[in-house]
Amino acid sequence: MTFGLTTSTEVEGYTDSDYAGNTDNRKSTSGYIFTYGGGAISWRSKLQECTALSTIEGEYIAASEAAKEAIWMHQLSTDFSATSQIDWLAPTI
Repeated sequence: MTFGLTTSTEVEGYTDSDYAGNTDNRKSTSGYIFTYGGGAISWRSKLQECTALSTIEGEYIAASEAAKEAIWMHQLSTDFSATSQIDWLAPTI
């Protein structure tokens, strides 16, 4: 994955998880990244707190963590009155 400066005013977010990737406790790892103007502005990779029983459950947990971060970032941009400059796209699956 490469990043480059763009003139885009859209925040883009990506998320993924592995299923039972930890061989000690069979927990999945979630990760997300948000970009703005071609650069990363928020990212995280973390072992999930619960053991997912299926791949879709692991993906759902990862997506919900990313959604919480997106909501927080949107509220932060609102607090700074920056929403007129940033395009918050509706999520796509």
